[in-house]
Amino acid sequence: MELTEKTPFKNYEITALKPLVDILSYPEMLTLIEKHEEVLNKQKSAIKEKLLVSTLKAEFNKGNYNESYFLEVYNLIQKMDRKERWGDFKLKDSLFFDLGESTKNLELIINCRKEIKHNLLKKELKYWELENKKAIVNNV
Repeated sequence: MELTEKTPFKNYEITALKPLVDILSYPEMLTLIEKHEEVLNKQKSAIKEKLLVSTLKAEFNKGNYNESYFLEVYNLIQKMDRKERWGDFKLKDSLFFDLGESTKNLELIINCRKEIKHNLLKKELKYWELENKKAIVNNV
């Protein structure tokens, strides 16, 4: 992280930390973020939230799902400013979409979908919801 404080590398904190998403567990990532919070707070975009959602998604793909971590990140995203953009979408919508994809709990997926304002992302998350409903029905 010290390297990102030098002139040619300023504002690349997310790039420096992104590869660690697949390596670190959620508590380890949270500790790393808290350790470098002063540097990360200088950024306009919500780096902490992006990294935590990506870490949860990676943990989910590895089969390590923890609902308390999910709810913690859900509450962080709810507190964010809706105006911030992330490409064609609002950052908050994009994070709720990614967060919704990191669980198989239908109630949590529905809650994430309700928080999203962009119709395309809502439809995509609805598809994930339906796939999980099918999986539940087929396993019963």
